[in-house]
Amino acid sequence: MRGSSPEAPQPASLGPWRLTGVVARTDLFTIYRARPAEQAASAGDLYAVKVLNERWQESAAAAAMLRSEAAVGRQVTHPNLAPVLSYRLDEWPPFVVTPYYSGGTLQERLARGWRPGVEGALWIARQTAQALDALFRPHGWMHSDLKPANLHVAAGGHVTVLDMGLARPAGRGASLAERPIAGTLHYMAPEAITSPLAADIRSDLFSLGVILYELLAGRLPHDGDDPAQLAALKRDQAAPPLHSFAPRVPPDVARLVHACLAKEPLRRPQTPAELVERLVRLEIEYFARSL
Repeated sequence: MRGSSPEAPQPASLGPWRLTGVVARTDLFTIYRARPAEQAASAGDLYAVKVLNERWQESAAAAAMLRSEAAVGRQVTHPNLAPVLSYRLDEWPPFVVTPYYSGGTLQERLARGWRPGVEGALWIARQTAQALDALFRPHGWMHSDLKPANLHVAAGGHVTVLDMGLARPAGRGASLAERPIAGTLHYMAPEAITSPLAADIRSDLFSLGVILYELLAGRLPHDGDDPAQLAALKRDQAAPPLHSFAPRVPPDVARLVHACLAKEPLRRPQTPAELVERLVRLEIEYFARSL
């Protein structure tokens, strides 16, 4: 990934949207808080506008990320997926609009040392799997970049899966050169690293397994700063037993986590619906134990 570009002055508006502040800047995009231009400020800035940065104006791959996000928004609606409310793709600058989610991402919570416990971890995983199921069935989409930075967890525990920019129909691969690696490689399935064309919905389930392991153990199953070394670890070494770091996790929960982390996709849950069913069953069993 290229280095971050200098910050450009914030525009006052884009199309029908009044921009009121920067939420985040990445190499590719700037995300602004916004409200409809005709709406009074007292109504609040309840929207987020993701805008392609000027340096990528000639990049078809960067523009395709916004097109993917808009395409998912046209096809899929689910309570655990961030809806795309509006978009502009054929004028400069292109942008998509979603609700603004306050309170930070799961990554920000984890960075503060937050741990949800077994019940909370299962609930987060089950809601995320429900979002994947909505993408996959009947539309055939996979998220392709599932990680804590792309999960919003509200104060009441509701999970919203964010950022569909790398979503694609299962079976349509993408090279590593086309995707942002920083902060992502830790959550990628082995086959998505070694042969992107082999990635399918089970690769998303591997990523969710990494997240669930991290929620329960307080650490990643494989870690490291060197991309080549990390890729080799994920390819060649099984995840350390979850009980080594979280001995109080019920064995059936640990077994499901390690099933999601299987290096062979055929040994993982095969669909998000199957994973949802297994997580619901574990939630019920765990709740019964705690009575």
